[in-house]
Amino acid sequence: MISEQPLLRTIIGCLLILATLFCHDRVTARQVEELNFRTAMTRKQLSEAELVHLLKNNTALQLKQLESLSDQQAELLGTAISVRIDNIRKLSDRQLELLGRARFLGLDGLRELTDKQAQSLGNCKEVSLASLKSITPTQCQSLQNVEMLNLDGLESVSDEVAEALGKVQHLSLNGLRSITPEQIEMFKETASLELNGLPTMTDSQAESFGKLKGVHFYLRGLRELTDGQAEQLSQSGSLYLDGLKKISDRQAEAFGRVAFLGLDGITELSETAAAHFGNVPVLHLGGIKKLSESQAKHLDRCLYVIGPDVKKWLKK
Repeated sequence: MISEQPLLRTIIGCLLILATLFCHDRVTARQVEELNFRTAMTRKQLSEAELVHLLKNNTALQLKQLESLSDQQAELLGTAISVRIDNIRKLSDRQLELLGRARFLGLDGLRELTDKQAQSLGNCKEVSLASLKSITPTQCQSLQNVEMLNLDGLESVSDEVAEALGKVQHLSLNGLRSITPEQIEMFKETASLELNGLPTMTDSQAESFGKLKGVHFYLRGLRELTDGQAEQLSQSGSLYLDGLKKISDRQAEAFGRVAFLGLDGITELSETAAAHFGNVPVLHLGGIKKLSESQAKHLDRCLYVIGPDVKKWLKK
């Protein structure tokens, strides 16, 4: 009996270890099973095994709270189609090279960018770097082939930077509070330009915007325009001016020539303005809650009205 007790204790010890490992594996498996697209958004840390699990079921990931990233994890994320990591402020050149293999990449937490990193991002279809406070002309040249580029953190741009960014098809510069007429004209090859941070507009700026025929402009920060400025802006392919609270009939006449028009800030509409807006194919009037029958008839000529239910105000 004495010789059997150590053996028995050893057997019992082994069984306890196996039981512990079994339970641990079950917990780990359950945790991985509970991890999905939504729960991953709130995670500050993720293991490589968890990333592998996520990528089996998701081609797009939003890891908004992730605080750190290894090279191996960056390589895994580079296999996804779309990745958003908003909470990491600094990444290595190697990590950006690996992440840059994704088509859509959001790095809104990144505070600095090297020339090599800009080159790595140049093959992406869409890149968001909304926290960058500065960027060089060389880096902008590396990003020229990115179809959609968000640089909302920039508060000003040099002529050299503006010229380089003018090659980007869809560009967001909502952090700019001012821009020269000469810089505006450098965006003539841009398909759409977001400048929602501009609070005012000069006649010279409006004239420069008018030279960029067919470009889609987002100028939601403007609070007022003159009739002459509205005439210049009417050369746009589309125009979003949701900051305006009211417009004159002459402005409505000018805006009636725009293919896509956004005026969600106005709450009242004159009969004349409604008649002009009837010529707009796609019209946003989210602030209009009521229409007269005649106004509804005018707007019913639009291909699509976003806001008031035009049919509701038409008498049967």
